[in-house]
Amino acid sequence: MIMKSPGRFCLAATALLFASTAFAEVNAAFVKPIAQRAGVSVSAAIPNLDEKRLVIAPIADDREGIVREELIAALATRASLAERQRIDLVFEEQKIQGSAVIDQKTASRLGKLIGGDTILYGRVRRWTEYPGIIRFDLVLTLTDVERGEVLWSDSFQRDWTSPKLWYVGGGLALVLAALMIVFVVWRRAKQRPFEIHATHSPLQDLSLSHADNALTRARNLEPRAQSNAGIAEALRGLITDLRTVRDKLRQLPEGNPNVQKEPALIRGAEIRGEAARKLQVMVAEIEDLAAQHDDGFQREAESALARLRSKAGNISADLASHPSALR
Repeated sequence: MIMKSPGRFCLAATALLFASTAFAEVNAAFVKPIAQRAGVSVSAAIPNLDEKRLVIAPIADDREGIVREELIAALATRASLAERQRIDLVFEEQKIQGSAVIDQKTASRLGKLIGGDTILYGRVRRWTEYPGIIRFDLVLTLTDVERGEVLWSDSFQRDWTSPKLWYVGGGLALVLAALMIVFVVWRRAKQRPFEIHATHSPLQDLSLSHADNALTRARNLEPRAQSNAGIAEALRGLITDLRTVRDKLRQLPEGNPNVQKEPALIRGAEIRGEAARKLQVMVAEIEDLAAQHDDGFQREAESALARLRSKAGNISADLASHPSALR
């Protein structure tokens, strides 16, 4: 029975192991590594961050303000932070609760009221606890207060297993590990021989994923644009530009530059990395555009779409400017 259905047995053993534990306690020690990663990421993306007055807004759906506290600690030595008391006072005066999700336009307005140059805001998209495990997903956005432009955006995920598992599960965990090894060996024996050289780069999947994500979100806006011919045309143009970016990404040579030290792959990886970063920011801007025009597009949306088209055009030009890296 076990050998005929190892997957089912492993699933049952995992469920039994997790069911024997209590919910793990959520605390700052869990969030701290995520905040540190965010601090490194935003500092790398904005080289002159230390010259700007940074506003760290309350994070939506942040339990007891833990995420915000750790972000303040992680960025305290990387930027000049606006006074927290002043930030909270402005948010209170504007009747914005800590659980509210603010958009790009609102963030820029609040940043000006506080007197900051940039404002970091975001939301916890998922913070769920299962028996013995926590799943966490955070999205952050940094916006230029004066121009209202997104400078950086990223998401951070973490799955955490409670240390209690090893005390409560004990010998069952060891049995499960042994069964998983048997299962992996059994599966590989049925599949083709393992290839030591990876054929795909993670950056390839990441850049195409962001391109597909941006394209999907832009298409979802089409029903709202039907009432205004100019906006509908601008949106169709953006969709066409994003298709072009996706097609050009697919033309870059495939492979893992860390394994195959070919110049074309190395250059292609550099291009993909930059495109992935820019597309990720575009996804955040399209999300903000959708939030601002939930009931249908207004006239000012046309200029926002024009800026998005310009960014898509720049990405496309970057991809086309390196013909030596194309097939």
